[in-house]
Amino acid sequence: MLRAIILSLILLLGYKLCFNFWIYDALNKTLIYNENSIISNSNLDVLEINKKVIETIKNHYLKNYGQSARMKEIENDSELEISFYNIPECEFETDYLLMSISIPKKNNRGEDRKMLRGHLNSDQKEDLIITVYTLGGGFGALSRVENEYFVFLRNKNNYALATIISDSELVNCQNGGRFSAFEIQNGNIIGTTYCYDVNDPSCCPTLAFSTELEFTNEKLVIVKQDEIIK
Repeated sequence: MLRAIILSLILLLGYKLCFNFWIYDALNKTLIYNENSIISNSNLDVLEINKKVIETIKNHYLKNYGQSARMKEIENDSELEISFYNIPECEFETDYLLMSISIPKKNNRGEDRKMLRGHLNSDQKEDLIITVYTLGGGFGALSRVENEYFVFLRNKNNYALATIISDSELVNCQNGGRFSAFEIQNGNIIGTTYCYDVNDPSCCPTLAFSTELEFTNEKLVIVKQDEIIK
């Protein structure tokens, strides 16, 4: 009887309960170890990061855009969206959008993985890559859409930011393009590069290449790329 009462209390309070670095996952009925910077379980589709990693990413954008801008935050279970607006200095100026970013808090089933974990160096510790969606100021086709990749290396129980790199630095497309990472395999990042052909609209690049990246000298570099024939 006492055991049943204790179990009921855990089920009732466990979703919010945190003790000795363990968190109860009511959905999967398992205890998940919280290693200071990442909360994870065996299903890679349900990968969550905690506030420390999110704050590191957020502070990067605050430093670059938040010093003289108005900031607006919208947060839900899946992501933190931050928008930076111009602060008008005279009556002729407007509070136009300077930059909008979307920091993922977890991978959602059925969506592209915005957070990847795996070994990127020789220490055999699981490192972390976070994909942040960014939208630059402008109107319509003039808006700059880009992914930025934050590479965190494992250091004991914490994750240290190693480098930040954007789509424009990763792709070698003649007319521009984007990169989408979907797994870390054998120390390399596997993904797809989407390139724009001459007449492609901004929404829809038509050229695709399977791409393999390597983390070396604090940078992500292309080591293999093959065109995907449709």
